[in-house]
Amino acid sequence: MKTLFRQGKWQFLSRLKPSAGMLGALCDENYRLLMRLAPQLLSMRGEYSSRITGDPQLLLQVDHSGPFTREVRLNYLFEATGDESQLLDPEMRLRLYLDTGQVEVIEIKRQQCLPIEGLYQSPGLQQKWKANLFAGRWLDYCLSKKYHFSE
Repeated sequence: MKTLFRQGKWQFLSRLKPSAGMLGALCDENYRLLMRLAPQLLSMRGEYSSRITGDPQLLLQVDHSGPFTREVRLNYLFEATGDESQLLDPEMRLRLYLDTGQVEVIEIKRQQCLPIEGLYQSPGLQQKWKANLFAGRWLDYCLSKKYHFSE
């Protein structure tokens, strides 16, 4: 399954009917991608930012740390124009499972097409698949743009 995660294969994955095992493999891949984006994530606490010229600032916030999990928020920060306030998007909250080496999407705010209900059978499995597939594509994109977090 690892070869399926090479760049350019995300569209193929989006057409598959997911299973719990495939979702687990996707969560494994998302963990690997997130750890490439923030190699020292397991020792990081608080907020971090990464800037790329011409692209929005990427923010990482480590919200909660437990013995076997971490919860992080990952967002673009879009600067305010005129009387608008700054916008965080997609307002994604991720949970890292340190014992299994997986990342799962817990929440994505400001969107309607990726509801997450916490189920592992249809239709919840399909929803979790889509949300975690979105996260994987976005993490892969951030890495391709050379975003990087460090302490």
